[in-house]
Amino acid sequence: MNPNIDNDLEALSKKLYLESPDLWIEFLDKVGEKVIDEMVLFFAIKYNFPSIVKFAIDNKKLILDNPSKNTTYTSIRSHLIATCKQYNCLECIALLSSSTKDSLPIHSDKPTNENLENNISIPTLICENCKSNIFNVGYRVIGESIYKFSNSENKLIEVKNPNPQEVICGNCNKVLPNTTRDKVENICKIQGCNSCGMDLTKVGILDTSKLEFDENNNSFILKSTQYSCGNCNNSIGEKQKDYFNL
Repeated sequence: MNPNIDNDLEALSKKLYLESPDLWIEFLDKVGEKVIDEMVLFFAIKYNFPSIVKFAIDNKKLILDNPSKNTTYTSIRSHLIATCKQYNCLECIALLSSSTKDSLPIHSDKPTNENLENNISIPTLICENCKSNIFNVGYRVIGESIYKFSNSENKLIEVKNPNPQEVICGNCNKVLPNTTRDKVENICKIQGCNSCGMDLTKVGILDTSKLEFDENNNSFILKSTQYSCGNCNNSIGEKQKDYFNL
């Protein structure tokens, strides 16, 4: 790393030590191994060190559109931009937003060791044109949010984009009809249906039981139970069953 970044990381380290000695130790381990990951950038944004964010982006220290460790967000980028808004780090929002062209593919079609270890079930959203799952081949989003500085609120605010966001298949470059980034992000959430993206806590879950006749007992017995989305009737995932204690 260059001397300037080393100095900034050392200054950030001192601030983090005052907040949490435990996190400080983990931070030192990462920096000692020359790792600048989502955690490091989170604190760089929180304590207003845009130079560290810029260094990580310019030197491709991480892929911003890879899944975030914070499951509330679908990508590292969306998590960090939310952090920028929380701590009003305007320069970092500009850095994170301007690097979108270098972010594809968002999802790799090769499962990572972490995914295999955690037995993550990849959601499905099929491109009608090439029949690929966009979570395997990647996707692009056109129509990013617009930010302007508000004099009344003295901070950067998000302005509603009049043009709806379009999701484009990373394999064939065709627009997915009736699909927005919100839908894609909802599909990735544990509460979101893997097919239509609707919130299962809002549309409900259908409980379908199959009974088979047992000749020995001369009665029907429960053979299997299927749980599906109350909106599109597609089956929910195994992790969702565990999450909802089904």
